[in-house]
Amino acid sequence: APLGLVVKKGPLLLFVDPSCELCRELHHLLQQPRLQDVLGTVEQRVYLVPRALCDEHSLLAHEFVDAAGNELSNDAARHHDACIAARVLYCIEKLTPGVGPTALEAAFRLQDSRAGFAYFDFEALVAALRNAGALSGPVDTLRSCVDGEDVARDIADAQRYLRDWVQAHGGRLGLPQAFVVPVVGGRLDMQQAWQARDAEKIFHILRSSAAEP
Repeated sequence: APLGLVVKKGPLLLFVDPSCELCRELHHLLQQPRLQDVLGTVEQRVYLVPRALCDEHSLLAHEFVDAAGNELSNDAARHHDACIAARVLYCIEKLTPGVGPTALEAAFRLQDSRAGFAYFDFEALVAALRNAGALSGPVDTLRSCVDGEDVARDIADAQRYLRDWVQAHGGRLGLPQAFVVPVVGGRLDMQQAWQARDAEKIFHILRSSAAEP
């Protein structure tokens, strides 16, 4: 970095699909007590990236492709309606800041409780959120948010953000994806981000950062 800029390992960016079993596994691993002495000091940002087209007004089918033009949609994500889960999770955090991790855990549990069926629909998600204590009262406000244009646009932006990274590196979309991002001159620098797809790699990157003077 140019002289005078402060460079440090910064936030942990996580890209997950609620219908993704490996995403669920990573979420659980990151809750391990042995990781909290390091993870507890790092800002974590979770981006919901369904591997399906959620709103073609926000992201066209021919845009959601890898560097070779192969579609990044996934049959399982479409079947289980990862889009409605992403919308509900986005909105519950927007309406009740801080409840997102609990809500995400509740959504992941539907992968087991609805085995043999599509994991997600609005009613199943509402019931799961209520059982987890992440939602109380009427659901009208949540439904209005879920159906709104803002959530569609922001989810498409997250899909587009990760798509751009995949295209730039000539790969296909694999989830979960995690990036430990340097802060350069007060801004995140994705060009120098450390990529990781498992908890151990994340832990080692962050631990080495903590050991730096």
